[in-house]
Amino acid sequence: MPKKSYAVLEIGSSKISVMIGQGGVNNTIIVKGLSSAEYSGFMDGAFLEPSEVKFAVGLALSNAEVSAGESAKNIVVGLPAEFCFCQSKMVSLSFDGKKRVTEADVQELFDRANNFKNKSNYTLISSSHIACFLDDGKRVLSPVGYKSAKISTTASLIFTQTSILGFLNNCFKDLGIESVEYQCIALAEAKEFLSNDSRELGAVVISSGYLTTSVAIIRGDGLLFLSSFSLGTGHVSADLAQCFNLKFADAETLKNKIVLTLKPKSTDTISLLSNDKCIEFPTEKTNLVVESRVMQIAGAISKCLKMYFENNKPFMQMFLTGDGLSQIKGAKEVLSKELGRNIELLYPDVPGYGRPQFSALFGLIKLAIKNNAKKTLSVFAKFFRK
Repeated sequence: MPKKSYAVLEIGSSKISVMIGQGGVNNTIIVKGLSSAEYSGFMDGAFLEPSEVKFAVGLALSNAEVSAGESAKNIVVGLPAEFCFCQSKMVSLSFDGKKRVTEADVQELFDRANNFKNKSNYTLISSSHIACFLDDGKRVLSPVGYKSAKISTTASLIFTQTSILGFLNNCFKDLGIESVEYQCIALAEAKEFLSNDSRELGAVVISSGYLTTSVAIIRGDGLLFLSSFSLGTGHVSADLAQCFNLKFADAETLKNKIVLTLKPKSTDTISLLSNDKCIEFPTEKTNLVVESRVMQIAGAISKCLKMYFENNKPFMQMFLTGDGLSQIKGAKEVLSKELGRNIELLYPDVPGYGRPQFSALFGLIKLAIKNNAKKTLSVFAKFFRK
């Protein structure tokens, strides 16, 4: 029997990306189709040019389908942090004596944690456990199947605006997609690429993009905190364009040549070919422009962390992912210095795709494969209980 293929779509701040793939041996991913389409992106939780979205989605999807040699009728869509918000809450459920915990019991726990279930302007897209306990105090990943008189959990719920989903659903319907599942990109990246030990201790995942940056704190299988702001590496390019009176495309090229870890001499320059002319830029000045914006982004990240930690900031590992700051040589080191923490890059362990810009797509497809496996096991369990 041929393996099931999965289609996933990432809504990035500068492009829409689609991957079609399937699970391989030893938890590997076989990429069958991969494509991206640029668009105006989003800022402050809204698309800048809504009319461009369906075209970009359709272009990325059709090109990925051609590469894969198959059509996608079902798709998992990764929503950026600017379209999501997170709520965590501790809840308990008691029974009349010990009983075997079911999926329905867990759903009741999540329903009790949901403070927005009667608000139609928000839609729940994800429910997960941060920490779950049985009546004897035993901590478990999931209580389903255990016998207990009481279950308690710190639930992590992720919501998005219903209006955003309505807009996207209409786009996918017009493109012939039959079913859409929405996931939070920040959760997919954190769950699928951090080790169990890192998640149990708690970790901070910074996802930097072209126009936006998000800060997520994960513990167990859920997010404790999620925040974002509209600053990214597109702003770095804009700074270079303004400071050196450059075309934006030339500023993008210049940005990719900069290495912030170098300590340039006053005579050092960076060369750029523009309109068949070679232009020299003083390295000290270009680095100062870029470093200043990276430091501003670091300051915004620090403010996000203070929103959660207040004055008490326990030690947590920090990771950087996404297609933004991770692409500027030395930006990670500037962030580490400004935040006072060692920061590691987060990326998929996949040959040919082991870079932070692929974290979202591979996180989404790994999550889709796992969720499908859980559904299959659940169907078999119900069959054998009959």
